[in-house]
Amino acid sequence: MPNLTRIPPEIVEEILVLLPNKSIHRFRSVSRSWSSLLVSGRFHELRCKSAPPETKVTKVLHLASSDYYIRDVIRISDYRDDVKPGTKLYTPDLLPLSNPFVGSCNGLVCLLLDYCSREIVVWNPFTGVYRKLPNISGRGWAYTYGFGYVSTSDDYKVLLHSLVPAPGGEPMFDIISLKTGSWKQVENPDDTYQQHKEGSGLFLNGALHWESSTYFDKKIIAFDLTKEKFYGVPKPTPDYNYRYHRLGVAGEYLCMCFLVRRCQESNIVWVMKEYCNEASWVPFISYTSFESDNAFNYVNYASNFVPHSVLDGGYMVLQYSDGYADILTWNNNHEESDSAQEFFNNIKFYRHYERATPYKEALTSPYASTEMDQGF
Repeated sequence: MPNLTRIPPEIVEEILVLLPNKSIHRFRSVSRSWSSLLVSGRFHELRCKSAPPETKVTKVLHLASSDYYIRDVIRISDYRDDVKPGTKLYTPDLLPLSNPFVGSCNGLVCLLLDYCSREIVVWNPFTGVYRKLPNISGRGWAYTYGFGYVSTSDDYKVLLHSLVPAPGGEPMFDIISLKTGSWKQVENPDDTYQQHKEGSGLFLNGALHWESSTYFDKKIIAFDLTKEKFYGVPKPTPDYNYRYHRLGVAGEYLCMCFLVRRCQESNIVWVMKEYCNEASWVPFISYTSFESDNAFNYVNYASNFVPHSVLDGGYMVLQYSDGYADILTWNNNHEESDSAQEFFNNIKFYRHYERATPYKEALTSPYASTEMDQGF
């Protein structure tokens, strides 16, 4: 019988990345080195690259009536009044806000539990492991925030932008690394990068992204999590008038949805094919409001739905523009058509979910390998 201890680590890694989550979970007890490997963000990224497309199942984690549920996107049935919300998860005994999601990355979900005290929890819904981050006192209230992964150091960071209530008070930017477990202040950016919209930053390409709160601003505001610096990303420049726009992430690309008023309202989604290259923005899809029995009364407000993300298997998640998670999924695995009717006939509807975020199951831990995991 061969001696397993002599198998090169790189060969072991190549085998483990092909196994399902439940099998990997059992292998954590083999050794400390295996456990450290299996809970790392780097290992999760290797699995995503190695897995065949048909095995990449993205789920939606959603909050409904102060409980959390998880559901396979590709198994969502057509909208029915009696639709079940999915599998209920056991969660930390903490009261969430109406919009607790800061972000989701590599199987970890970051939750903002209180705007004033800025209680933040990083949680793995698959393993049940969670970590409450230290609070920052006397820093105003949370206005903008974001959560993302730093591949160069296999670390995760949370950025928090607080507004100081005192007259003339300057905004504060603080960041915490899960490896260090401590907050530090980020140098205030100039006014150009302070004018971003309230809410959670979109993570892509190692950076967080927000829309500018200035209508005529030609830049998307971004924050590099490795360099901890702000910078600008060019927006698309459509040659038509639009009422408003909204930023999203479509797979591995930034996207921006424009609400255009012509003979009727329509949404036109642009995608940036090459990051930070203004010339690479191209129109991706458009859709309009119309009547449909399949979509019930929600389609009357089709122009209010914007892309939330593109999931594995050709599914696009659309989210209602007020931020609530009346989520639709659209399977793009069919011939392109200009027919809005055909577009919405390929959409699956489900509702009653107050807030939601795309999520992929993984063993990733919110703790460093030297720390003890805390489950519940």
